[in-house]
Amino acid sequence: TKLKGEEVSSVEVFEETHKKRNIDGTRGEWIEPRAEETFVSYYTIWMWYLEINKKSLASVPF
Repeated sequence: TKLKGEEVSSVEVFEETHKKRNIDGTRGEWIEPRAEETFVSYYTIWMWYLEINKKSLASVPF
């Protein structure tokens, strides 16, 4: 996935599109609680999958 011309992970894209943008351009709070819950669930399951399959984050793209 590309965002702003660079390759990025699905996690980065989800955060970029589901968090409020602050005046200074940084990202703040989640747009809604459901977005944060989805992100945490996805990330937890992904980490579990990597642990079970003994793969490192560096070798597996999100």
